[in-house]
Amino acid sequence: KQWSMSAVRLHHLHRTVDPARWCIGYEDLEVFEAEVRKAIQDGRLTCQDPHIGPSIHEVNEGYIKPVTLRAGGMSWALMQNPEGMPCDAFVTHCWAEGVFEFTAAVKAIWPTGVRSIYCCFLANPQNGDIGELLGNDPMHSPFARALLTTRYVLVIPNHTVSIYTRLWCVFEAHLAIREEIPIVMPARPQVKSALKYLLPLFLVAAGSAYVASITILEHMQRPWTPCNLQRLLSLTLGMHSHKRQWTGLVYVTAASAAVGIQLLFFGYQAYLFQDGQGHTKEVFIHLLDYVIAAYISAAAIEIIWKIVKLEALDAEGQKLEMRSVSDAGCSNQADAVAIRQAISGSEEEIDKAIKVLKRVGRWNEDVNECLTRGISKRRLRYGVFHAYGMAGAAHWLAE
Repeated sequence: KQWSMSAVRLHHLHRTVDPARWCIGYEDLEVFEAEVRKAIQDGRLTCQDPHIGPSIHEVNEGYIKPVTLRAGGMSWALMQNPEGMPCDAFVTHCWAEGVFEFTAAVKAIWPTGVRSIYCCFLANPQNGDIGELLGNDPMHSPFARALLTTRYVLVIPNHTVSIYTRLWCVFEAHLAIREEIPIVMPARPQVKSALKYLLPLFLVAAGSAYVASITILEHMQRPWTPCNLQRLLSLTLGMHSHKRQWTGLVYVTAASAAVGIQLLFFGYQAYLFQDGQGHTKEVFIHLLDYVIAAYISAAAIEIIWKIVKLEALDAEGQKLEMRSVSDAGCSNQADAVAIRQAISGSEEEIDKAIKVLKRVGRWNEDVNECLTRGISKRRLRYGVFHAYGMAGAAHWLAE
């Protein structure tokens, strides 16, 4: 295959290995991150925020270029894998991001079954003439060659700038949409984010059990306790089918109270049985309450996790905020002209796909088909709730 960069300037690996194979594996990404951290410790790179790290520009100049030059001038990816690796996933991002921000996002979104990814700053030989390597036609660039063979496009937002203000990222989105390649954006919920919901709900459960223990414990009978509580929970879960966050919180609050009371009744019947005042049947019935409580808790936890995940998704989506891809720019004027020509007439379609990506966290043909059939982005972003089946099973047990 003939490339625009001459054989004198281009390392022989980049003349013999197809650009679609200039990829790295998960372990390579971890090695890269560890090497960058070592470079910071050695003083070769500076870092203001250990969670964000130096920008890709800085890492390229302070680590990638010197290391790959000593190795012979190939890219970092081919330095690690001289025979290359197949492009299972293509990473679209911009160099303004922090390197640790980048590696954390990629590891968080790494799809199941993916062995290797294409990442431009690690794939291209940074000591060569990148302008000549890319050529005059973006469709013949290494980016396009790799993207056209991939199974996924992974979108990596950053805290500095929307990647879709960069024309090369817009071009990559254009290719993915045209070739119907699934586009995925990371949503990285943190466990500590879930705790702000779970701790108050634990207090609700404990408080409900305490109030029941000092007021109505001996007066409430089995026919009332799980059945009516479960009907209440079924009602609130039905309200949650409208996919509003507040209805989800209504459900989990009611669930917490019910679980606290049900566990109290089970403990009370077990105590009576041990003291010789209860019957085996009553203990078994309240053991069933314990199973119901487990179902309710599982449904509540799923809803909480879904809420936290959507909050994380919204945070990532805000990083893609921009008016239109028509306003995107490029540092190289010749590249800008070529890319605008390549995407001409598709700007509106790309804008729509990015809006879906920001709201739903993914774009693919199935999502596009659902939207065409009138399903809202709000419903698509929630996905499937296993909680419905859990609550239904609990309701059946309560009867």
